[in-house]
Amino acid sequence: METLRTFIALDMPPEIKAALEKYVQPLKSLRGRVSWVKPQNLHLTLKFLGDTPADRIDDIAAALQEAASLAAPFWAAVSGSGVFPNDEHPRVLWVGIDEKSGTLLKLAQAIDTRMQQFGFAKEKRFFAPHLTIGRAKDARIAEIVCALKEKPFAAMPAQFHEIIFMKSELHPAGSIYTPLRKLKLGKVDL
Repeated sequence: METLRTFIALDMPPEIKAALEKYVQPLKSLRGRVSWVKPQNLHLTLKFLGDTPADRIDDIAAALQEAASLAAPFWAAVSGSGVFPNDEHPRVLWVGIDEKSGTLLKLAQAIDTRMQQFGFAKEKRFFAPHLTIGRAKDARIAEIVCALKEKPFAAMPAQFHEIIFMKSELHPAGSIYTPLRKLKLGKVDL
């Protein structure tokens, strides 16, 4: 059975991607081994599915459209920065997403619930909306961690109108993401 590596995400507007590229540029010159995310790949993961049966793509997309129809388009602020899991053992470098109305959390929960019917496990971790900007290759990135804390990403507003069901292909030069379906938020007119 053919499988695809997939996830569900919010894509970032071009102006956010451009601002993040400028933000990351000086960090690249600091001491530490980091695999930086290409600007075109910056996104907010709502749910990572992993190996997904190719013959279930249409059914999954239909369930995702149901979830998307429950959330109206919304605004959020892309702001702040930090590392996961902590400063002493940084693995993921991130920029945050702040969405006050609760729409983003409800959307992630609706997606998580609907994906269980296809055999995908319910999320165990609390939903922490963020954009991964880099992954530490080793723990010696103290300079970069300090820079993220001293100069967090300045808040920028972004509006979201759709979720994207995305295919991910891993390559030595970096991941390649291809949209399988773009699903509008809010009620869809038939």
